[in-house]
Amino acid sequence: MLKIQKNIQLTIINSEVPQPLIFQRFPQLSKSIPWMALGQFPTPVERLTNLEKHLGLESLWIKRDDLSGALYGGNKVRTLEFILAEAKKREADLLIAYSALGSNWPLACVVYAKQQGWPTDVFFLPYPMDNVKRDNLELINELSRKVYSAKSKFTFPFLLYKQLARSRKTGSVYLTPPGGVSPTTTLGYVNAALELKEQHENGELPIPDFIFCSLGSGGTAAGISIGLALIGWPTQVIAVRVVDFIVANKFTSNLLIRRTLKLLKRNGVSLPNRNWGSNLRIEHNYFGKGYGQPTDLGEQSIELFKSHENQLLDSTYTGKTFAPIIDLSKDVSFKNKHILFWQTLNSRNLDKILNLPEFDIRN
Repeated sequence: MLKIQKNIQLTIINSEVPQPLIFQRFPQLSKSIPWMALGQFPTPVERLTNLEKHLGLESLWIKRDDLSGALYGGNKVRTLEFILAEAKKREADLLIAYSALGSNWPLACVVYAKQQGWPTDVFFLPYPMDNVKRDNLELINELSRKVYSAKSKFTFPFLLYKQLARSRKTGSVYLTPPGGVSPTTTLGYVNAALELKEQHENGELPIPDFIFCSLGSGGTAAGISIGLALIGWPTQVIAVRVVDFIVANKFTSNLLIRRTLKLLKRNGVSLPNRNWGSNLRIEHNYFGKGYGQPTDLGEQSIELFKSHENQLLDSTYTGKTFAPIIDLSKDVSFKNKHILFWQTLNSRNLDKILNLPEFDIRN
């Protein structure tokens, strides 16, 4: 049977670890929802002064979730703080993650699961590759226990559940949610909105008129939407779709928002009656020909970020997410708005990841 290392110390909520802001606001949640500290929060907010000037905007900001973890950044660290705590609660011996080929989610899962002593099996759907995904795939192959790649989207479910059944015969297996997103993990980005409120109160940024974020599996946009409603900001969330429409649309986004609100209520949180999700607008026009396929404006975004701010975007997610800001900068009514771009791509040096300890797997 697979066993995780007994000497691994998992960081679970205790008196020595600062609780997430959402637990401070709703203390009853800490009694029923597992959580562990993995990331480095709050992530910085910075003014993009060079890009601001280049685009003719008065107030352009970035939320640096690319720095959310010491080993690996990006938006999945906030979700993994809930996922790995749940895996520990269930006494899992093995984690399973699945996603599009080379995506950020399984790499983040493999990195932090291994840091905490878990092996991970990864299952991939076939999709186009870019340089970021190729780097991701190389590391996933290096760090995971096993990697499985389906030949097509149609054979993928059979491959996943066949291997899942086999793994369950030898130990306790925790199947992570798709993209790392569930109502529970969405709380990570509700917490991020509360974090942003504190940064505003500390004078670090103005209240944004618009927040631009990627819309993939949906947890980032849904969590920010709920969090902004809780703090009473009038900010509009512009969620830029970067995956197929069937996965990311108004229905799926509202469904995740409703399920997350039900989770909060079920755990004793009293919520005001309001039109939840009305602050979320989905932008479909920058997706291009398909998932992972570059667009002209997305590639222009990548080049502008590199040349003006010395920061990285990618073709699949963040380049497309910044693209509408370039278009809207030509609109006179948009130029004087406070705009926040939520960076969700990792920017940490990946060399550190290869120094993680090996698994302790005993038969």
